[in-house]
Parts: sequence; C-alpha cells; structure tokens
Amino acid sequence: MPALPSAVVDLGRRVRAASRTLALADTDAKNSALGIAADLLSERTPEILEANIADLESARSTGVDDAPLDRLRLDEGRLEAMADGLRTVASLEDPVGEIVGGRDAPTV
Repeated sequence: MPALPSAVVDLGRRVRAASRTLALADTDAKNSALGIAADLLSERTPEILEANIADLESARSTGVDDAPLDRLRLDEGRLEAMADGLRTVASLEDPVGEIVGGRDAPTV
C-alpha cells in the first residue's frame, strides 16, 4: 500500500485532536460549529467547486473511471444541500448523554 501524502496524515492528526475537543463540547458550541460550517460551505462555494474540479481532473488523469468520479462531483445544489443538512442537524436535540433505547438484560 502506498504511503499517504503528508497533508493527509497531518489532516488526520488534526481531526483526531479536534474530535477530543468536540467530545467535551456543550450543545451550544456544537450547534455553533455546525452553523459556521454550513455558512462556510455557502460562502466558499466557488473555491470549493474549483478545488473539486481540480481533484476530479487529477483523479481522471491517474485512470480513475468516470462512474466513481461522478459520485464525487460537486455542484452548487449539492453544496447547498450539505449546508442545509448541517443546519438540520444543529436544530435537532443533542443526543449526547441520553439513552435513546435499551432494555435490561436477563440475569443468569
């Protein structure tokens, strides 16, 4: 298996560190982060689309078939749907710490 580019490894490390912070964040902080992410998706649509085109062209040049690339192709509608999805998640009740289902196991 080829080695991952250092940027990907660095991103993974940053995500792991952020996940530890997020695990301890209160509901308002998480909802605020979701709202900011949604706003950034909307505000930065042109540059996201430009980067997506470059990524797709790079993948195509290495021989990746068109079918999987089509699933990765972004457009304004897809990005707005992503932003709307983030806003929807922020509007939901925070399930962290809640028991949403379960039952008592029989004792033996």
